Amino acid sequence: MIVKKIESKHINQISKIWENNLKENLYSILGTKLIKVYLQICLKENNFGFVLENKKDVCGFVIYGKDNNINKVIIKKYFINIFYKFFLNLICFNFKNFYHFIDVFLYLIASNNKDEKLKNTCELLIISIEKKYQRKGWGKKLVYKAEKNIYKLKKINKTFVKTTQKENILFYKNLNFKILKKIFNRTYLLKKINYE
Repeated sequence: MIVKKIESKHINQISKIWENNLKENLYSILGTKLIKVYLQICLKENNFGFVLENKKDVCGFVIYGKDNNINKVIIKKYFINIFYKFFLNLICFNFKNFYHFIDVFLYLIASNNKDEKLKNTCELLIISIEKKYQRKGWGKKLVYKAEKNIYKLKKINKTFVKTTQKENILFYKNLNFKILKKIFNRTYLLKKINYE
């Protein structure tokens, strides 16, 4: 298995992993098209993405950066599609997905991400490893290799992540992240990185 920078040729495989493994993620609910749009914008913006590859197959991925601009572009360009999915989940009584829409919307209103401790950091936006490769240390390897590359390229010495899942908190704590704060059902974890 090797870790390498995400390229546009990886987008289809990453989209499948994202949608299959992260079913409660809002972009998974919105569908493959918007996941691919997110990834394409991500590659153009000042973000970092890495894949875990076994031969030519992508087994996992991680993306670091800032997704505020990505989300703004997607909401602006695909507002009708997003509203349609929102409404469809409501009329089909899919309350779990409907709840995720409301939760994300309220979080976006409630948070401002202007915490001094988060200045000059890089956010771990998303990570996913195919189920058959989970709990074997590959996620940890992917994160460490990605952090090492980011540190070399940007000299950023702190990274943070936010999550709503308790099992993810344990994963991040095992990677030396420390709980920073909780905002609207999201736990923020911070980690100092140094690869000199």
